[in-house]
Amino acid sequence: MTIGSTYLTNERQNGTLRALLYRSYSRTQVLVSKWLTILGLMIGLSGFSTLMSLGLKLSFFRRLPNYGTIWHTWSLNMLSTGLTLLFLMSVVLLLGTLFTSSTPAILTGIIGYFIVTIFNQLCFYLYAKVSWLKWNPLNMINLGEQIQTPQLQQLTRLNLSTLAIGYIAYLLLFLTLANYSFQTRNV
Repeated sequence: MTIGSTYLTNERQNGTLRALLYRSYSRTQVLVSKWLTILGLMIGLSGFSTLMSLGLKLSFFRRLPNYGTIWHTWSLNMLSTGLTLLFLMSVVLLLGTLFTSSTPAILTGIIGYFIVTIFNQLCFYLYAKVSWLKWNPLNMINLGEQIQTPQLQQLTRLNLSTLAIGYIAYLLLFLTLANYSFQTRNV
């Protein structure tokens, strides 16, 4: 999260972003290249951690279980983790386009994440009282927990596929807002 939030702000502070934009690159191309770099980093780190986990499992236990539900749950958790990281990266990129300094971007991201986590638990009560609130982005963060605990659907009021689609919709919305913010801000 820290890498993504400082990606644009450090380039703005150091003047390298201005040099990129003076060339024949559009602002959208620059922003998409930043997002693809972060995406590649995320995929590389996730792949590395997966290979390390499997390697440690094979080293210590010598065989992999052939239980279908374990592999199914593991793959759903990997999907959930990937969607969560993409969602957070879209928020971080949006913050990076809104701030001109990296320190407020980092602090807003870290403090915001902890506040959202605490506030999310309080929202379960509101979802029962006000039905349309279940569509807010805070509820989408519950995807990973709901995979582990299917009974959480009674609190989130959304099934797994709806949460995943909501994650993707908010991811695209935040990337669009980041692009708009980047297009309209001075460098």
